[in-house]
Amino acid sequence: MVEVLKGVSHPLRLRIIIMLCRNDRDVTQMVDALGVRQSLVSQHLAHLRLTGLVSVDRSGGRATYSLKEPLLRDLVKCLNKCGEK
Repeated sequence: MVEVLKGVSHPLRLRIIIMLCRNDRDVTQMVDALGVRQSLVSQHLAHLRLTGLVSVDRSGGRATYSLKEPLLRDLVKCLNKCGEK
């Protein structure tokens, strides 16, 4: 449980998780949407992969990231509710 919370505790990693809750994306799409350097996005994606929260599908020279744990959607909903108070 601690590793999951650490994984989403960084603001950029949380934004990546929120994006992936909506749909799978490649790094270029995330960089464009987040407005940060590609190296920074890749660094945080590596952390999320190591913690088992996201997975990557490599095909045709392109890497597409998705949530490995679908229950993260529920966590994001819960965090949104908590933030409303």
